[in-house]
Amino acid sequence: VRKVLEAGLTPIICGGDRSISIPAARALSDHIGEDGRMGYMHLGAHLDMADSWAGERNVSTCALARITELGNLHADNVAHIGARNSFNPKDHVDLVKHRGIRFHPMFEVLERGVDDVMDEATARVWDGTDGQYLSFNFNVMDSSAAPGVTATESGGLESREIMRVAAKIANRGGPTIYDVTELCPMFDVSGSTSRMAVCVILRILAGVGAKEGQTIDGSIRRPGWQHGS
Repeated sequence: VRKVLEAGLTPIICGGDRSISIPAARALSDHIGEDGRMGYMHLGAHLDMADSWAGERNVSTCALARITELGNLHADNVAHIGARNSFNPKDHVDLVKHRGIRFHPMFEVLERGVDDVMDEATARVWDGTDGQYLSFNFNVMDSSAAPGVTATESGGLESREIMRVAAKIANRGGPTIYDVTELCPMFDVSGSTSRMAVCVILRILAGVGAKEGQTIDGSIRRPGWQHGS
């Protein structure tokens, strides 16, 4: 991840366990430097704010807890979207509040609408920061729309809503680095979740390309592109 950042490119990390976000976020923090400011957006059904889990401090349920300890990541530049249901115990909620993190539970997203919540969240993460980390846990989506994830939850975002999320992120110029986590092919019997993950990645890439004027005919082709080139 560090080498990709040093090359001026955008790391896109796709995988399973949410704990992969911890070292990747540290790499971005180091890349920005102690005098810079980092932004972090966390989409998922669970807060992942356990201080430790079964004696371990760098596992998926501790991801947000570890990342918000980074020295150049301030609470003002953190947003969590999509928390819901019973796997968010009181100690996780208490730690979120203690650290001053703004989280938008799913009932708030339903009441205010995706666009309104994303406008607020992207402003927190992008405004005044030197680099942004986007972490997409696909259990932010409703279990019927994305069955191929670990720890699925009912009552999440639908496919059309997740496309709006991706569009809002792209409109800010995209993140410096992003990951797509908790994909589980064993549960993804129809392949729909994997396809949705690809759609989210492409929507962000295409949106950033369009914002930078790199499209023609509504596609993601760069000017001068020819078939077979």
